[in-house]
Order: sequence, then structure tokens, then C-alpha cells
Amino acid sequence: MNASAGVSQSGTWGTWAFLPVTDPNFIQDRPSKALAERKVNGLNHLAGHNALEGESWVPPIINTIDDFVDYLRRIFPNFSNNDIAKVLLYYPTSNASTNANAPLFATEGNFGPTTLNQSSISTGQQERASAVYGETTLICPSYWLAEAYSDNRYGGQGWKYQFSIPNAEHGADGELYFSYPDDSSYYNGNAVSTFAC
Repeated sequence: MNASAGVSQSGTWGTWAFLPVTDPNFIQDRPSKALAERKVNGLNHLAGHNALEGESWVPPIINTIDDFVDYLRRIFPNFSNNDIAKVLLYYPTSNASTNANAPLFATEGNFGPTTLNQSSISTGQQERASAVYGETTLICPSYWLAEAYSDNRYGGQGWKYQFSIPNAEHGADGELYFSYPDDSSYYNGNAVSTFAC
């Protein structure tokens, strides 16, 4: 365990030294490809993600557009300049530096400020990086899982949810899964009871 921690901690923040790999028996293809082809071994699946999945995995030092591009080059080392330009296009926001005094608040998500530049945890280029990381590692795969199980070869169904109670960082929903009413240190009893239903 110490060796695993040492290897993982020596890498780029938010990356993992040990990941599943394809082999001829257990994982026979890239998960993204297998899920796109609905190659699943099960009937139904409930997939979910938290609104701020990327926040914990992005170093809190991304203040400028140059910091953001450098971060992209570290986590996607095989990206070409054209690939980086596409990320900047698909994750549009002001190229202004992060304002350390900007107010932090959860957004509606479909109008006004969005997760591209605003959350209850970060703003600006920092939030932009968190959005990219969260979507590429956890959010998009949760959609792929739900789609793969919908109308699969077993006739199953897939469902998808997003946990958005602020601060909806990775793992924040765990307390609601495993708490009993009024036994939560962060969420009130009504939230725990409602979520558990």
C-alpha cells in the first residue's frame, strides 16, 4: 500500500498511477468503446455524479489562461495544439485571470454563470479546469453507463442522476447514502430522509 501511495503521489496531481488496462479476458476493450457498443453484463443500472466532481482533483493554483493551458498539457500529454484549441473552444469562458475575491456560489447551470467559470468552491480558470477534469473522468462516464444499460441486449434500463446539494464535491453524496435521519453532520435530517427514499 505504501508503494502504491508513493508511486501515485509522485505523478501529476489528479492522475492515477494504476488504472484498469485491457486484457484478453476481463477488460477486453476500452470501457468507452465497450459502453458505446452497449456491451454490459447486467440488466439495469443507476448512474450518478456530483455537480462538482473535479474540484478535489485539480491543483488550486490555476489562475491564468496560461496556467489552464499548462494544466491541460499535463493531464492530457498526448494532446496536440489543435486538441488544446478544441478544449478552449468547447469550454468557453473569459480568458481573464481568476479573481481571488470573486463571490463563491452554486449556479443554476443552464443560464447566467455556469460551471465553466463559477461554483460554490472556485471561479475563473480554476473552475474551468475543474469542469474539464470532472467531465472527462467522472461525469461523462456516468452518462455512458446509463446509456449502455438503456435498451441493452438484456432489455434493461439505465437511469442517471446528478447530486447538486452544495458543496457537491466528489464523495459528498456518501453521507446521504449511508446516514440515518438526523445522523448527518452536514445535511439536515430532511435531506437525509428524502435522499434515502
